[in-house]
Amino acid sequence: MRLPYTIVAIGIVLALAMFVIYKPADTVSDLVPTPAPVEDPAPAPVPLEGLVSAPAPFETNAGDQQASELTVLQLMSGDPADGADAKCNFITYMVPDGDGNLIEAIKCDTKSSPEARHPYTTYPQEALVDMAYGDSIAAEVLGLWYLDEKKIEEGMTLLYRAIALNSATEFRPLHNAANAHFSSVQHLDEDGNLVYSISSLEQQYVMGRIGEVLGDAVLSTPSYRTLLEDVGYEDFARLESEASAILADMANIETEVTGRSTIREALNDS
Repeated sequence: MRLPYTIVAIGIVLALAMFVIYKPADTVSDLVPTPAPVEDPAPAPVPLEGLVSAPAPFETNAGDQQASELTVLQLMSGDPADGADAKCNFITYMVPDGDGNLIEAIKCDTKSSPEARHPYTTYPQEALVDMAYGDSIAAEVLGLWYLDEKKIEEGMTLLYRAIALNSATEFRPLHNAANAHFSSVQHLDEDGNLVYSISSLEQQYVMGRIGEVLGDAVLSTPSYRTLLEDVGYEDFARLESEASAILADMANIETEVTGRSTIREALNDS
């Protein structure tokens, strides 16, 4: 009586065999593990040094002392690098040399492009001469033009006039003069000795005195007085008298042209 059970068992085995043989193909892949995708290896990190070039250190001419953050065009010499005049306004700094002494370093303050300059810079001098009577910018442009031509007295007179016409609210004319024309307070003589430029120091002192009286935050006299004293200079009374005369003229110009008395009030308070 076991025959029926045997027949049933054989039927089940045959059914399983037929299922495996005729199983749909799209299910077969489920039995085969899919390989993991191959990723591109990450690029090797580039050292920072390869991306950023460190600037070369600037060196002074007197002892390999680095003057960091300064574009040092020339040290201890009154002549800027070739072609620099057209690109730079010069700002003078005192930096230590290898022996701990202060020496002069000149920084280039890049001039603005022609497109950024005031239109007056394209005017002929003849036009600016007439305009400078009552126009502060015209007086400033013409004054700096004269300084470029080494007409020092005429140029400085116009720069002081420019400040009088703006009632001592803008000292840019003197800042530009100090930086671009009188910044080299030392130079080498024919024998290679370091000497002071007395005329530049005198101009810096007078401009500093005027800045002090009128409340400018940049112009001052102490450092230039010290340099002059170092070379035995004694004529400070003349420089003070010159500054006082200039201030008096500036007060008169301001009142005559603008009707204001800002400079005269500053003189009374000094």
